[in-house]
Amino acid sequence: MKRTFGILHKCVCKSVVGLVLSLSMISTMSVGDFIFVQKDICLYAVEQDYSDAVPKGIAVTYYDGIYSRGFAWSTDEHPSESYLYYVKASSGMTKDNVDWSGATKKKASMVKRTDVDGKEWHVFKAHIRDLSKGKTYFYKVGNEKYGFSEVGTINVEKKEEEIIGTTFLHLTDCQESKMEKYNRWAEILKAGKEKYPDSKFVAFSGDLTNDSYESLNMNQWIWGLDQPKDTLLDLPISPASGNHDRFDYSFTDRFDFKYADYVSDSDEELKLGGCYYYKYGKDFLFITLNTNESSGSGFNKQENWVRDILKKNKDCKWKIVQIHKGVMSTGDHTNSGDVKQFREKLPKIFAEYKVDLVLQGHDHVYTRTKPYVYGVKEDGESYSGHTVVDEAGVVTKNYEFDGEKRLWNLEPEGTHYVTINYCANKDYEVLEYDSVIKPGVNPVSSSNGCSVQPHLPMYGVVRIRGNVLCYDAFTFDRDTKESKLYDTFSVDKGSKEESGNDEPGNDEPGNDEPGNDNLGNDEPGSDNLGNNNPGNNNENQDVKEEEKDNKESSVTDKTKDNKISKEETNESKNKDSQKVKTNNKKKTTEKNDGKNINNNLKKNLILTHKKTKAKYKITKLKYKNGKVVGGNVTYLKPIKKKFRKLIIHKTVKYKGVKFKITKISKKAFAGCKKLKVVIIKSKKIKIKALKKKYKKIKFKIK
Repeated sequence: MKRTFGILHKCVCKSVVGLVLSLSMISTMSVGDFIFVQKDICLYAVEQDYSDAVPKGIAVTYYDGIYSRGFAWSTDEHPSESYLYYVKASSGMTKDNVDWSGATKKKASMVKRTDVDGKEWHVFKAHIRDLSKGKTYFYKVGNEKYGFSEVGTINVEKKEEEIIGTTFLHLTDCQESKMEKYNRWAEILKAGKEKYPDSKFVAFSGDLTNDSYESLNMNQWIWGLDQPKDTLLDLPISPASGNHDRFDYSFTDRFDFKYADYVSDSDEELKLGGCYYYKYGKDFLFITLNTNESSGSGFNKQENWVRDILKKNKDCKWKIVQIHKGVMSTGDHTNSGDVKQFREKLPKIFAEYKVDLVLQGHDHVYTRTKPYVYGVKEDGESYSGHTVVDEAGVVTKNYEFDGEKRLWNLEPEGTHYVTINYCANKDYEVLEYDSVIKPGVNPVSSSNGCSVQPHLPMYGVVRIRGNVLCYDAFTFDRDTKESKLYDTFSVDKGSKEESGNDEPGNDEPGNDEPGNDNLGNDEPGSDNLGNNNPGNNNENQDVKEEEKDNKESSVTDKTKDNKISKEETNESKNKDSQKVKTNNKKKTTEKNDGKNINNNLKKNLILTHKKTKAKYKITKLKYKNGKVVGGNVTYLKPIKKKFRKLIIHKTVKYKGVKFKITKISKKAFAGCKKLKVVIIKSKKIKIKALKKKYKKIKFKIK
């Protein structure tokens, strides 16, 4: 302090201690817990405000896997040290009665940042690994001098081998400029978590802030994480960096992941955002990319990184990628230059490595695409990622899934893209978009769309249950607090096909000479069928055509079946979940085994008939006394594409249940370049469109 002269007077006013000094020469300074402020000719000493020294903006993440957690928080410049305290819950322990005496204490790392207002902030990070599987922990962050955060909960996932699926929420773009407006996304997130309380994490596809792109806006980061803290203190968040979040290290400061390190001897890849991935159990891979790194060598290195991760985890059943700037989206940014670049590069990678779902933000509209063909062509080349499976989903009402009767929209396998609108207040309209973007068909209502602005905030729910992935999109009305299903789709990858009693190689078409009528000419009574669940590429038919098929009455065969052929197979679980080995043994009769058969028969089930060398899909079932006694199927396609001649019967039988073949898929013979003749043994099957499409094939009705 500069030289001062005068008489000191002490007064107390409410809770503020004031020191008044008459001065002839003054200045301001901080001493201990007081800050001295000049007003007129008096110097006031007021107790300092340490409210910003208490941890704020706490974010919990999966640091490098689901059995780890990362923590990040911020304070003002006062705390030079801050700590993570965590303790495993014992019997009867809750957030309100945690015994911290046995807690583990871990010192956090710290960096200093200055925000747009010139205020210094300290950003802290700490992470823990090898948490006990299936256990619960409680945690808090801070220090003794300046105080601690509220208590949060860590619910650690089960053992990897016990995980058969998961549930998580999908939201994006809560960007706001005022603290109170962040309550909007807090409300929507809470609604989603309450509707699906078993949600394990929230995927957030970018733009948590509105104004942290040219300078650090620490207030918006804190508001965005503090307003929904009642949910986020107990729920890991997996975010992508949005373009509004891109200021230097703004994003990577806020979330503690083991970020990808693909730039040698530099942290340049962390400046505008970051990439990371983790596996959830054995079958689910989750990857987040950074679309702020839009061009040049940096993004090329990011491309190489994601290829490497996908290649190393190619056996994962479900692969989900999250990006901010949607490559297959129809909103305000769809025609931006950087988005066009992404659209050229990323879909090919997703197609090559069979990415199932891409979560998107940025456009502030709702977009869901048709599935894009993925995998490898017959010539060994990968698909471009720009070709769709041009078929609508198969819609079923009152379908049972995850313990509920619901609307079910079964889509073919492929790469599905979803932009989940916004979760705050800013909406855009749909623009004219690239021709490679193909919106899907919304099964919920004819007034709903898959490229639309509903003018309501939205959230998505992803549920994975073994072979099935289901995505539900909800609108949220802030006035009524109602979550309403807006769109839905699912994919069923099914089980591996069962083998019939054909020996390996017996179904190779190349051994059949042209004109050989024995090809596929087994009597339809043969029940040598394998099966796999719906969801294969090009096997699901247009909704309208399917409904038309379903109107046809099913025809049952009144003749009794005396024999059921031998099969070498691993039978699926029976009603008592006991595995039955049946290699080289006769099956029991339908009378004895009918209950198990009927458990396996479901609408949309894909059947593989080894004798007739074809795939069929069940489109209708007929019941009697609770048992399936008949139904309809669609002929989907031959197993191989090298046949010269095919015979399609009136019926096929599956373990004593006879199905009428009512339709042939319009894509049944796509790619069958050697096929010359198709003999159809039913006069009721319409072939006019087939003749027009396959002009080189001769169709005969017998």
